[in-house]
Amino acid sequence: MSGLKRKGYCHVFGDSVPLDEGIMAFKFAIQRVTDPKQLIPHLFETIDPEFAKRVKPGDFVIGGRDFAYGKPHVQGFIAMNALGVSVLCGSMPAK
Repeated sequence: MSGLKRKGYCHVFGDSVPLDEGIMAFKFAIQRVTDPKQLIPHLFETIDPEFAKRVKPGDFVIGGRDFAYGKPHVQGFIAMNALGVSVLCGSMPAK
């Protein structure tokens, strides 16, 4: 069971966080940027401009209902995956 335990800081964002202009600026989807090194500094910057300076590998993003709603652009998830950030939320679109 010890392999299932994780330790990190929690960053709480609440309900209705959109993919575009929430998790990641829409311009990165339009430009088709997929390099995590380019994306990580912009993760959640429209909601919390200091987030990229605080987040560390292994941290948690806590969302409420409708986390990551909107068009299925992957840039925000690429950045979170590269950081090893886990997402806990009340609901998320299935797309």
